[in-house]
Amino acid sequence: MVINTALDWSKTTQPTLNLTADNISKIYCDKSTDIQYCVSYYKDNTPYGYAIVSFVNNEAVIKESRI
Repeated sequence: MVINTALDWSKTTQPTLNLTADNISKIYCDKSTDIQYCVSYYKDNTPYGYAIVSFVNNEAVIKESRI
């Protein structure tokens, strides 16, 4: 679900780039019990950016993205 959310976001914001996504890392927040995930974007197997995915009301949402 995390990778699909990141890929959907990249296709919506940068449809011509044809990015792939991989390398999910958990991010634990000190001030809450929230867990977020960092997903790396790749273009032609070269790192190209990232997305931070969080869950709000059991739905995955992009909190931050750099493409």
